[in-house]
Amino acid sequence: MDGPGALAGRYGPVPRNGEINTAFGVYKSLCCEYEIVVREGATFPQCPKHPNVPTVWNVLDIEIRPLRVTRKTNPDPPNR
Repeated sequence: MDGPGALAGRYGPVPRNGEINTAFGVYKSLCCEYEIVVREGATFPQCPKHPNVPTVWNVLDIEIRPLRVTRKTNPDPPNR
């Protein structure tokens, strides 16, 4: 490997902890396959299971769909 940019994934350079994310997505750590969701503009964290080693994150190729949230029109009264 020749430095941080040497690793390349399917979608371009593979991010490491401390780098700024450029695209919202689900990522998996290379060390133990821990999965996280990282928003665009957020800093990639260290792996929570391996906090003392550098973490490389691979983007997962998944479809993210919008979530529709609805409220009940007449919520049940609380039980007392």
